[in-house]
Amino acid sequence: MLLDNTTHNQKRWLAGAALGLPLAAALAGIAYSKLFVPHALHLPQALEGERCEFSGRAGRLSYYVAGPMVLAAGGMRVPAALSEADAHLGLANRLASPFAKVVFLAYPVEGLQPPKYQVVGRPIPARSQPCDPVDARRRFELPEKSPVVLVFGGSQGAQRLNEAALEAFGTSGPAVLHLAGQRDYPALAERVDRREYRLLPFTDDFGAALAAADLVVARAGGSVWEIAAAGRPALLVPYPHATANHQTENARYFQRGGGAVVVPEPELDLRRQVEELLADPQRLQKMGEAMKSLAHPHAADEIAKELLRLAS
Repeated sequence: MLLDNTTHNQKRWLAGAALGLPLAAALAGIAYSKLFVPHALHLPQALEGERCEFSGRAGRLSYYVAGPMVLAAGGMRVPAALSEADAHLGLANRLASPFAKVVFLAYPVEGLQPPKYQVVGRPIPARSQPCDPVDARRRFELPEKSPVVLVFGGSQGAQRLNEAALEAFGTSGPAVLHLAGQRDYPALAERVDRREYRLLPFTDDFGAALAAADLVVARAGGSVWEIAAAGRPALLVPYPHATANHQTENARYFQRGGGAVVVPEPELDLRRQVEELLADPQRLQKMGEAMKSLAHPHAADEIAKELLRLAS
């Protein structure tokens, strides 16, 4: 595709690809990234005067098309920045980092030091900002004083966590707010038979869901930073097939900081493990305080400030 002859929509697609929209498959991503470098060199001129619209969604394949923009920027002597969301530097970022002025890290990574590598945490969306716990429980029709456990597996849900939660608490136990994801929700909804078990496919008010909980059971992807911002103790079950085992590395960071208990999926005994934590309120309080201390609630502001400095 030549930028000289692109339509407005094609320009929007190219700009979106440069900023990290997911592609259909890894091979397609790699192929596009190789082809994109010469086009990326002309992208600023091609978009001049245009109003560009970008999607906020990104997948693991997006990094293959973000890299060419950094390479092109290096050739044009335009400062570029990278962002790493996990506790290790991914392949695309390792390849592109020599051409970047700044790399924003969510977690400290051994051997990567400032000023080039800056640990800023991970920006959290406005919908995840903490709110009043009493109002949050009313919103989800949860008991005001009894313990509440929030279970979620990311935006798409997590089948293993969904099944474990229902098996553990579907008929008895603490109050549960379970965000199951759209995929698994219909089948799970038929199996819930108590009022204190609030099963939802998702919520647009994730901050309230966190505020309502005494304990969070979750994977250890990007949303772990939202748990930290809310100051909620967590039982983290890393996805065992995550690339380079990055979810385990993410979870261990919060475990070392005292805010989380990490349970490998094969060792999951959810009812026992949750009840042990709920039986020790002082431990939960300390874990919540530790989680809060590990949070980076101003990550977006720090990144924006540094980007403006680079652009000046």
